[in-house]
Amino acid sequence: MYFRQLLNDDTACASYLFGCKTHSAFAVVDPHADLVDEYVALADAQGAAITAVFDTHLQADHVSGLPQLVARTGATAYLPEGAGVEFEHHALRDGEVVTLGNTDVTAVATPGHALAHHAYLVTDRTRGAEPWFVFTGDSLLIGDVRRPDLHAGSDPLPLARLINGKMIHNILA
Repeated sequence: MYFRQLLNDDTACASYLFGCKTHSAFAVVDPHADLVDEYVALADAQGAAITAVFDTHLQADHVSGLPQLVARTGATAYLPEGAGVEFEHHALRDGEVVTLGNTDVTAVATPGHALAHHAYLVTDRTRGAEPWFVFTGDSLLIGDVRRPDLHAGSDPLPLARLINGKMIHNILA
């Protein structure tokens, strides 16, 4: 398993390059538009192809590099079902698994910060059958949780209750 976190200091956004070195199949989660060259260079240095690009959610606070990275690498774009975009992509359902060699990526619906929002559980089958880590997008932060008020209108409490219960159930299930 290869894993590398990349940060964009100007926007305080984190993105990740990871995948199976054995089968030369890498993915990027939440790619930033300013870092496309870096993802490609890092994958090339490992002798691996970027075959999948995931966004946890789409929102104005993210300057996604997904379209540019897909165009450059020929990778498949993966977005949460219901993301409402018009470009070519695979709409991931809750529980759907994408396999990258020995690495499985399982989509977990975690609506709230955005209505179409996924966390991605990552399992390295060379380590075992249990997930090894999770990408949560803006759902779970260090010392904090997501903002459900961005899409809830004047009263975010009902949406917050719904999404927090669903997120906890899905991640712990």
